[in-house]
Amino acid sequence: MVEKRKEKKLATMKKLYADSYFWICAFEGSPYYKRIVHDLLKYCLKKNILLTTSFLSFTECLVLPIRDGNRKLKTDYIEFLTELRIINPIPVDPIISIKAAELRAKYNIMTPDCIHLSTGIQSDCDYFISNDLNLKKVEEIQTIGIKDLVKLIK
Repeated sequence: MVEKRKEKKLATMKKLYADSYFWICAFEGSPYYKRIVHDLLKYCLKKNILLTTSFLSFTECLVLPIRDGNRKLKTDYIEFLTELRIINPIPVDPIISIKAAELRAKYNIMTPDCIHLSTGIQSDCDYFISNDLNLKKVEEIQTIGIKDLVKLIK
């Protein structure tokens, strides 16, 4: 059995993984979630904490703006995810793919989630930020919900 990482205070962290929902909340979420995400982004900028994500996040975030013909939102996502100095998008490589397959076999989680999880694990992230409570069963990385970030920032 893989030991879960011990809970850390945000101040001691160097790297967090944010799945697609986190980025969608930044642009399209409820005012409550937007505020939390924006507060975390400001905190990470101030403390130089790196936010890692998979290039899969680009795909997932861009579907609705493309489907709706919303060029501005599409451009906003692309610029935000590529130009903010604390965001580190990671390509899916063979190591991430193999780990994702292992996670899928072990936990029976959907492939896109396994790619996100594997990217966070392989990138040695301190926390995996997701509102998908099903992902908390993954022992290889500590998953935290977006609303729970408030406790870490304080």
